[in-house]
Amino acid sequence: MRANTSKHSWLCGTVALIVATLFAAQGPYAAFAATPTSPWVIADEQVIQDTRTGLEWTRADDGYDIDWTHAKEFCNHLPGKWRLPTIVELAAIYESSKAAGASCGPSRCGISGPFRLSAEWFWSADAVGNDGSDGAELAWGFLMVNGARTKSVQYAGEGSRALCVRVSTRSKQVQLSQLNPTANLVIDPSHTAVIFSWTHHAFSHPLARLEQPSGSLLWNRADLSQSLVEVALPLQGLRTGDDDLNKRLRGSDFFDAAQYPTITFKSTEIRPRPGTNEFTLVGALTVHGTTRQVALTARINSVRDEPGQPPQMGFDADGVLRRSDFGLSRYVPMVSDEIAIHITLEARSE
Repeated sequence: MRANTSKHSWLCGTVALIVATLFAAQGPYAAFAATPTSPWVIADEQVIQDTRTGLEWTRADDGYDIDWTHAKEFCNHLPGKWRLPTIVELAAIYESSKAAGASCGPSRCGISGPFRLSAEWFWSADAVGNDGSDGAELAWGFLMVNGARTKSVQYAGEGSRALCVRVSTRSKQVQLSQLNPTANLVIDPSHTAVIFSWTHHAFSHPLARLEQPSGSLLWNRADLSQSLVEVALPLQGLRTGDDDLNKRLRGSDFFDAAQYPTITFKSTEIRPRPGTNEFTLVGALTVHGTTRQVALTARINSVRDEPGQPPQMGFDADGVLRRSDFGLSRYVPMVSDEIAIHITLEARSE
């Protein structure tokens, strides 16, 4: 027997979180076409497509112990006609040859790597009814570590998870991405922010923004490492919240905007981190007339890439630079040499 630990409160909260993500612009860094050896297409950060059956699966399970009734509700509450899979559908994604495939909690399951599972056992939509043992209603479930089909009491939730499925609507998207591997995107200045901070006499960490950004992103759908990013940041757009400080930072003591009016960045290398939506963004940063190679830790937030819709991508990036590397060393160390940078960027096809 499994104890019923599921609650409506965490169910609603979890569904709300996933609903928000599923409605976001779609897709991470990964390929949008199945490889010759894999039937799986990573459709977006939350969805994986099985090209053999035309079904789409949530890449991650609900993440909590859940009973059968709440498992069905969890899937049904997701946008886009999601449902709990049948026992046959669950069995179809199990691969006995991959005994050490994706992580599933503390174990390794016989399932492809793109899935992100938090446990070993998953509910199916197939009810068994009362088998006469103790009067409890049962339902079928599937054990991903060894491919076993087992029954469980419907009200039991301990160690049980919900993985959801629906009929795919993305076949045209896969064909589109294969025919056109790159997309030219333009940075959206209204949804892009470049923020930097420093330490002032060890008392505070003031913030400044570089507004009015412009630039482009050449996104390679099939291979993120072949993508390119170019950004221009006019120092006229520097904002601290204080007019006097704005003028001082733009002045000759610091950026000298009269002589060097624009900060530029052009990527020279993108290094994806396999199995994640993270990558290292390396490029040439030019500040105050000096160009240095910098590396930022980046994470793709979401991608939209559907027929009839303009491609769109967003990512965040963070890093720490030394301003003295660019000839901006006044007042070091009272005002810190190290500058923390945070970027959130959105780009779309015009």
